[in-house]
Amino acid sequence: MKFLIAFIVFAAVLVSPALAIGNVTVNGTSLAPSYVNTRTVYSFLNLSFNATAEEVNVTSLNITIKGVGVENITLVRLINETGSIIATNTTWNTTTNHTVLSPSGGFNITLWQNRSMIVEINISRNATRTSTFAVNMSFGLTTNNSADNVSTLGAQSSSAQVQDLHVNGTLTPRNVDTNVINQSFVYSFIYEGLDRIYGFNITLPFGFGTPYVSNVEDSSNLSAASSDYSATTSARSLNISFGSGGTTLRAGPRIKVFFNATTNASTIVSVAINSTVSGSNFTVLPTKTNSTVNNVTMKQLVNVSSVSITKSTALVNGTDFWEFNFTLNFTANMSGKLQMNLTNWTSALGNISLTNSTGNGFYASLRDNANWTNIMNVTYIYNYSMSVQGCCTEGTLYYAVMRMIIPTGTVVTNSWSSIYNFLFRSE
Repeated sequence: MKFLIAFIVFAAVLVSPALAIGNVTVNGTSLAPSYVNTRTVYSFLNLSFNATAEEVNVTSLNITIKGVGVENITLVRLINETGSIIATNTTWNTTTNHTVLSPSGGFNITLWQNRSMIVEINISRNATRTSTFAVNMSFGLTTNNSADNVSTLGAQSSSAQVQDLHVNGTLTPRNVDTNVINQSFVYSFIYEGLDRIYGFNITLPFGFGTPYVSNVEDSSNLSAASSDYSATTSARSLNISFGSGGTTLRAGPRIKVFFNATTNASTIVSVAINSTVSGSNFTVLPTKTNSTVNNVTMKQLVNVSSVSITKSTALVNGTDFWEFNFTLNFTANMSGKLQMNLTNWTSALGNISLTNSTGNGFYASLRDNANWTNIMNVTYIYNYSMSVQGCCTEGTLYYAVMRMIIPTGTVVTNSWSSIYNFLFRSE
């Protein structure tokens, strides 16, 4: 029995395949941009592999930083063809400025199969501004067979210069009514980097009308003169440029852009208003945003739960009136102005105008039932200056009273009717 076991083990050794010696060719293509930003990951090298053996397993790669110290780099990582991270390292040999990356299980290359990986670099928060560096992989590739022949061609990236430009974008308001003409918005830019800011671009979603800029403020000049900036607008887009030639460094840390635009006629939920910043060597660098601070929802903000007539008869003397109670509810938490419009009253016998050339000129008014000093005149259009201030909390009922004074000479009939609309102008 002992002889049989020994024979089986011996036979197994005899049939185990020997590692084939292969030629591995590595070609490098630079992906490095001319300029890189701190705190950002960039692709620097695309490495393509070709092997002449049936299978070659790459077990490690030596990545070297050229031109500047590794303190500018927080990590280097390898990405395979599917976009998966196959190796990461954050430690460096500070004498030779290199690090070794070892893909888990190795990186297999079979005969006549072309494979590739990308070397990515994360630029440090404290990287030296305007310093330059390149990434090299010309030395130190190992395989699972020390006899393999490795040829490396052009495995160094071009040099990139470090910049420091970081801006956060925040939009208000983030809930607006549909079909609001010249809804006001404020886009706040908060910035942290050391590089100059030349300007901003803001892009509105589909459905918005062409915007216009009403003002620009910064932290050091809260009433910025128009000579401090230039504003240009086009369909769904606005651009802000600062200073002579657009190269003024803004005193920080905040710039506010006030603009107006007509909102979409239909509901759009949580759509982004994107922005980019230009500065130093970047022209369209995206600002940092997220859906909680720069997405906008356009929807009907105010609903009429009920309407009742509290006074339906009036003397035709120019001072008596009809009165109506409106119960309203709101679909979001917000602040701003409630507005109403009303068509002229009509009947088979004539009509009643909402305005008059004598007196105060208005017959219809709307007031806050809880605060009678909040009152507005009502016409057939939404007048920006005519609104009931304040409110609102989502789901809370709000009560308003509309009064219609009956002009002298109005025809007496019980068939008068009118059409009303409400909207909420967010602030």
